Amino acid sequence: MGKTRANIELCAQLAIAIAVIVVAGVVVKRQLFTAADERTLPPTTEIGQRLNGWQQKEKGLVFFLQIGCSHCAEAAPFYRRAIEEAAKHNVSSIAVLPSSTEDSVKYLADRDLPISTVLQRNLSTYKIAGTPTVLFVDKAGTVRGRWLGYMAKNEKQMSDELNAFLNTESQE
Repeated sequence: MGKTRANIELCAQLAIAIAVIVVAGVVVKRQLFTAADERTLPPTTEIGQRLNGWQQKEKGLVFFLQIGCSHCAEAAPFYRRAIEEAAKHNVSSIAVLPSSTEDSVKYLADRDLPISTVLQRNLSTYKIAGTPTVLFVDKAGTVRGRWLGYMAKNEKQMSDELNAFLNTESQE
């Protein structure tokens, strides 16, 4: 009986060792042969894709924000200027937050962000992996540009991208 038990234990240990080697091999293969972007970033709405459910009659800036997001709060003064500049070009601004509409409207008002269209949606509905994210959307609902995240040192580049979007003819 002792020899049988020893054989069973040896087989179990071998099975565990083989399983560990297989799992380690899969992990190593994935790390070596998968692009870094695919490993670290969930899918996101890409430039050129249509935004599901777009019902605006004009171009728009769609702000995906979240209450409690420190980067969203930090970006508020820049976003305020972007919203005001967009309004001069008849470009609408829309905020999408996962919080209740009431909480979201208060959040925007507390940050002095003049956005009148506020939608309560799960951000994954639009393939938004993180906040803040801003999409530049044409009349047809096609994403023409985007900002992922916010860094104050990029404000000049972001302003240039916004101006390019505002000064191009919208798609029909």
